[in-house]
Amino acid sequence: MTKKRVLHIAGGRGGAFLAADNLVKAINSYSQEFEAEVLINRQSDIQRLKSKSLTLFQSITSTDMYEFHSAESIATVQIADIEKYSPDLIHIHNWYNLLDINLIGEIINQYPTILTLHDERMLTGGCHMTFGCMNYRSNCSICPAEKFIHGKTMKSKLKLRNTLSTRSPVHMIVPSQWLFDKAYEEISTEHGSPIHKVRNLVDPVFLSDLNTYEREQSKHELKVIFIAANLNSNVKNLKSLFEALIELLSNQSKLKIKLTLVGGGEVELPPQIKGLTILLRENLSPTRILREFEKQDLCIVPSLSENRPNVIIESMLSGVFVIASKIGGIPEMVEDDVTGYTCAPNPTGILEALGRYLESSPSKIRAMRNVAQERASQDHQPDKIVQEHESIYRNACSRWTS
Repeated sequence: MTKKRVLHIAGGRGGAFLAADNLVKAINSYSQEFEAEVLINRQSDIQRLKSKSLTLFQSITSTDMYEFHSAESIATVQIADIEKYSPDLIHIHNWYNLLDINLIGEIINQYPTILTLHDERMLTGGCHMTFGCMNYRSNCSICPAEKFIHGKTMKSKLKLRNTLSTRSPVHMIVPSQWLFDKAYEEISTEHGSPIHKVRNLVDPVFLSDLNTYEREQSKHELKVIFIAANLNSNVKNLKSLFEALIELLSNQSKLKIKLTLVGGGEVELPPQIKGLTILLRENLSPTRILREFEKQDLCIVPSLSENRPNVIIESMLSGVFVIASKIGGIPEMVEDDVTGYTCAPNPTGILEALGRYLESSPSKIRAMRNVAQERASQDHQPDKIVQEHESIYRNACSRWTS
């Protein structure tokens, strides 16, 4: 049987691109019906990369891989570039720096199209809806979460939401129930666009060895890791983490904290204070991240807005305890006091969660880590997630031909 060809389109350099690459690898490993490729931009050139030759590390750390542009979409792909792949269907993960809105409309009209929403910005025109604000509906030009967004960009991105609502039916995939509800509310269902909830895949390296590393929980030493593709992002809320750790040290003079920051971007570090050591690491390959996790007690995700961040699953699979903001899709991943601790995304909330961790017995922390690892493993088996995507692809092709 000839396999149908799925062209995955993923711009940017963050979680959406990594999720797309993980999915392509899994499809090519497990699917009997489909084969997949990734289309990305390398400055002004278009590259076609087979999944088996694409590594996450090369993709996000090559110095000449991307020209990064604020929030505006820079179209570097034309419909002719897509036609060269002879795809049977298109799966769009992120359109930044690759597609303009008119081209998205062309794609939807010419191919069965799948769109995975890795956050809510495609629904709102750019806003993360961090505080439940609905001003994006009136083309707001000020966003407390993303300060670089301006009126022109918001207006162009709002056109995308309208495009998705009025063009031919697009199958939409969302990784969390939280975003499913947002998508159902924002995108008109009058045109028959189905919305599916399917979890993102993690890199297989995190599933290959599920041994929970024995960590001696210390009341006097805390090893914390924070990971973000862009450490500078206001949404990732690193500043609040700094403030919480400084406050914790001021209250516990004997405590020492080693904070490891993994990611890109210039970071404004806090003033040097006694007891706090900060280590900076560039974006790392999955294997090196796994090795880094072996040294850590805690992974903290204090974001102001998130959908379903893979770093939480990677931490759980690696046996690292998780403290994360109680926002977006995170409560679906971290059950408070069962698989980790959730907190308000501010210094006070983070500090309270850190206090709960330090006051918990080693046996309780160990039990919670084990439950988290077991659930994460069960929920993220690649063959099952590929089967869910196959069903959606099959449905999209069937509806298109009919």
